[in-house]
Parts: sequence; structure tokens; C-alpha cells
Amino acid sequence: NVYLGGTAAADFPTTPGAYRAQGAGAFAAKLNPTGTALVYSTFLGDNGSGVASGVAIDSAGDAYAAGTTYSSNFPATPGAIRSVTGTNNSAAFLVKLNPSGTSALYASILGGRGDSSVAAVAVDAQGNACLAGSTDAADFPAGAGAGNADAFVVKVNPAGSALVYGTLLGG
Repeated sequence: NVYLGGTAAADFPTTPGAYRAQGAGAFAAKLNPTGTALVYSTFLGDNGSGVASGVAIDSAGDAYAAGTTYSSNFPATPGAIRSVTGTNNSAAFLVKLNPSGTSALYASILGGRGDSSVAAVAVDAQGNACLAGSTDAADFPAGAGAGNADAFVVKVNPAGSALVYGTLLGG
């Protein structure tokens, strides 16, 4: 299969039973192995703008879509690391979709009161999601005191409820 993420307008085609059939902004999609049909296509956020900048797949077929949202009401799941973004800021997000794309196993905000964005996502054999990006949010969960566009690396536990570790790189 081929997995992709990006940004789309409200008329982007979603599949029946999609996690979020309506919206705009960040999306994730799965194409069949020949690229001739959508297995699923879903929006990840609400009607705010955003982009899924990466998608990683685990051995169970779950998709980890990560990116940036500008939405003030991103649909975070209970137990998320963060459930709200900072006011009028971009925020890093991570959504774990089931193999059929019909539900989010978890959805979390990783940003704070500043701008944050994800550049890459990977998943390890234990189901921990690893994200890299940049932030200037002083309250970013990887560590206090982020400066102007510091890089970050975080590892999120398999439940999406806490960081295994996180670090900021910058000055």
C-alpha cells in the first residue's frame, strides 16, 4: 500500500466511514498496492487549516500521521498529551489511525503557546512514534525554554498519552 498525507480543501474526496469525512486542511490517505483505488482517505482535524507532513506505518498497519495545525479546536482524544493549541499559533499534532482509517486510536497536540511544526515522523517496533520538527513555544512538552525555531525530537508512547523522551536543540 501507499500512504500519504498533506493538505486539502473541503471538497477533497474522503471514503465512506472515514475517521473525519468532512473538514479541510490536514489529511491522510491509503492507496491500494497498485495505486488504482483509495483504501481510505480522511481529514485529520476540523475545518482549520493544517498539513500532515509525514505518515509512518507500524507492523499492525496503523498509520501515524503527524504535521501542523492552525486549528483552535483540533479533535484531540481523551488522555492526549495536550488537547488544545495556543491561541492563534501553529501546533504540532500526531494522529494514530486504525488500519481501515475509520477511527483515531489517539490524536494529540504537541505544541504550546508559540509556533510548532513537524517535519518527520517514524514509528519503532514497540509502537512508539518519533517526531522531529521545530518550535518556539516556551512551554513545548519536550522541555521548557524553547527559543526562536529550536529543533525538537520527541518519542511518544504507544498510547499517545505521554512522552517517552523529548529534547530541544538550539540556542
